Amino acid sequence: MDDGAKRRSGKPRRWKRWAWVCSLLLIVPAGLLAVAISLGCCRGCDYPEHRLLTKAQVVALGAKVAAFRDDNGRMPATLRDLLRADGQGPYAHEAELVDAWGRPFYYRAAGNGPDYLIFSLGSDGRLGGEGAASDQQYVSSQPES
Repeated sequence: MDDGAKRRSGKPRRWKRWAWVCSLLLIVPAGLLAVAISLGCCRGCDYPEHRLLTKAQVVALGAKVAAFRDDNGRMPATLRDLLRADGQGPYAHEAELVDAWGRPFYYRAAGNGPDYLIFSLGSDGRLGGEGAASDQQYVSSQPES
């Protein structure tokens, strides 16, 4: 093989490498830009399935708090009391104490009475909001027996 044949066979390889590098330099930033735009658009998206799941979880936790109260004659001090295996428990599993967004549920008992409030702050983790960011709550106001 002469020197001319070697040089000619090397040029297409360099051209292919150069074309590949140029393609990457164009395609990768374009892909990253597309991902960034789509993530930015989805931040405001409403996830109704998260809201519905959280609403169901809040109602289920309300029933578990009521069962704890009926079995123990007192309200749980915190939702973590539902995890303890005292008496009839445990009444809940660790995973049931977080909402669909992975945040803990909030719980407030009204003194020694049977009233209590369980709520989730929604997708934004702040009080108030609309859509997926709306708070989900369960309020128990039953007459004392």
